[in-house]
Amino acid sequence: MSYRFSFAIYHQQTVADLSLWQQFYALIWGIRFDMALAMPMALVSLLLHRLSSMFFSLSWHWYVVLWMPLIFIVHTGDTLYFQDSGRHVGYEILAAQGDIFELFQHALHTGLELILWNALLLCALTFFMAKICETGAP
Repeated sequence: MSYRFSFAIYHQQTVADLSLWQQFYALIWGIRFDMALAMPMALVSLLLHRLSSMFFSLSWHWYVVLWMPLIFIVHTGDTLYFQDSGRHVGYEILAAQGDIFELFQHALHTGLELILWNALLLCALTFFMAKICETGAP
């Protein structure tokens, strides 16, 4: 959800043209994307947790922390893609396999500030999750 707000701040002009109801609707609609991204990660995390619990005790929160860099990359990339195309990332991400280096250079050139802010957000969220892991919250 925090990356949704990051998206809204980065694209203030686009968001400002929407009514409050449209902004709320877009935020809720975006949760579908987040859930579609999170479900496979949650399944793998659950399987890893169940398998590893046979050998050592580790809070399930640590498996969430493992996915945070991937979520950072996907959401930051989606925000930058929206800037260039006016739409969110979809199936075309699969066609970009050979252009990864060029896309990375373009992202650094056009969205360095966003990347740095989202990296700071990633660090804060990771720190927060690590604190949860230390306290052993359910």
